[in-house]
Amino acid sequence: MPDDTPLTEEELAAIEARANEADPGLWEAVRLSGTDGPCAIRTPYGGGSTRYGLRYGFRQIYRWENAVFAAHARTDIDRLVAEVRQSRQTVQRCREALHAIQTLSNRLKEETARIRAGEPDAQPLSDGTGGDG
Repeated sequence: MPDDTPLTEEELAAIEARANEADPGLWEAVRLSGTDGPCAIRTPYGGGSTRYGLRYGFRQIYRWENAVFAAHARTDIDRLVAEVRQSRQTVQRCREALHAIQTLSNRLKEETARIRAGEPDAQPLSDGTGGDG
């Protein structure tokens, strides 16, 4: 289960550092022998065929930085996904609050215009909480 506590700046910096120290993508997972055989990661800079304009090769993870990045991916990705979802929920709540404020502001402007125009049925707005707003 992913940890849904917000990432600290230090955790985010550590994830970013691991990503920056690893070989650039595009990485590919490959099977070395058949469908159930051992696996490897195909990264740029190896020998072999050219894909996406980069030289690729089948190889073990030779660089320590790539191994560290891959080893942390399982938890880093879960934490980042949880953080993105939490951020999206916060943004949605902010959008809803802003919409409510804009709606109330528009109603207030309309009612103020009615009061200034001297309309007899103009009533002060209620904030919807049962109080005098």
